[in-house]
Amino acid sequence: RLVDEILGLSHTIKAIAGGIEGGTFVLEKGIELGHREYLLKGWEMTKNSIQRIERLALDILSYARSADLQCTVCDPNLPAREMAELVRPRAEAENIYLRTELDPTLGTLSFDQERINRCLLDLLTNATESFPPEKRDRDKKEIVLRTLKVEGGGVEYQVIDNGSGMDEKTKKNIFRRFFTTKGEKGTGVGLMAAKKTVEAHGGALQVESEEGNGTTIRIRLPQQQDHSKKS
Repeated sequence: RLVDEILGLSHTIKAIAGGIEGGTFVLEKGIELGHREYLLKGWEMTKNSIQRIERLALDILSYARSADLQCTVCDPNLPAREMAELVRPRAEAENIYLRTELDPTLGTLSFDQERINRCLLDLLTNATESFPPEKRDRDKKEIVLRTLKVEGGGVEYQVIDNGSGMDEKTKKNIFRRFFTTKGEKGTGVGLMAAKKTVEAHGGALQVESEEGNGTTIRIRLPQQQDHSKKS
């Protein structure tokens, strides 16, 4: 199992390194030829690879620490509101309408806000990357981040998109280490880390998706949390 994980990580790092190599090659050609378009393209490729390295490092750190909770009592709507504001500029740049539907009656809940922030950030980022390139700008691309009070107390977060969705084979593999549906954009760690974090809170993460019809991800955190599930 350890060997498989190392191989998976090595494959991801190799892919990122390939992206950097490709970007620097285009940059060098741009410098050699004095070609502005090559320079811009090469820099964009290199920048994307650097951002992917940063995200991989954060995802691995999040996974490693996901069971080490620092819980405080706070408003469950706060992570949703803050992460939506963080992701909204990127969504707008890609003509995606991101809206929130936050239940004002939730009260307070004990949870690790930093960890839940990271979960929601990963899910919202995944949602912005779920739309196929052929989806025209005039087609409505939408993400909804919703909070709901659940029976018996607690909260449910829902991240809903009308992107490309997933087939059955993909859904079976999404929680495997270093499995990604996003090619050069993904790390294959974020969703797995989110699931581990939620389960450490005594909660559950569920994925509903249909190919061509978008995805709904639900995070449910209970009122009375059993942190003995840490692992």
